Parts: sequence; C-alpha cells; structure tokens
Amino acid sequence: MSDIATKAFDVSEHLRTPEDIADYLQAALDDGEGDTRLFRAALADALKAHNRISGAAASAGISRQGAYKALSAEGNPSFDTILKLMKAAGLSFEIKAAA
Repeated sequence: MSDIATKAFDVSEHLRTPEDIADYLQAALDDGEGDTRLFRAALADALKAHNRISGAAASAGISRQGAYKALSAEGNPSFDTILKLMKAAGLSFEIKAAA
C-alpha cells in the first residue's frame, strides 16, 4: 500500500473569473432542487474566492460574522441580504422562463 498525500479541495481557489463564479452559482441553483443551502454555500465560496466577504458584508449592512452565518447551512438570510451580497460580488440574478 502506498502513501498518497492528499490536500483538501477548496473550490474558491478555482473560481478565477466572474464567468466561473456565475457558472458555479447557476450549477448550485440547478442542483439544489429547491434547497437554498447549496446556493448559500456556493455564494460563500464565490465571495471567499476574491476575499470579498468583508466588503460584501459591509455593503449588505451586516457584519462579516453575520455574512458567514447568513450563508451557512443553518442560516436563513433574507432575499435582500442575498441580493446585496451578490451585488457586492459583481453578480446579479437573471430571470428566465422555465423550460
């Protein structure tokens, strides 16, 4: 048996462009099956990718800790908070008709 060195995977290290982030968040919405926890976790990853959590939290009018709590699995942020955090990350929602 060989020793294999492993490293924890951190998706935020791979979200380099706004398009990467948008695709990642869309996949979280698509795969979440109506469960918002996956999307909140993905948004936290996106903000972490560019060290934007503190700035996004300030823009949303909440503390850095409040942003982490809102985006956690136990969080229950308002839609307004989600929109403000997304705007701070340079993102927005696009609404389209379901197929």
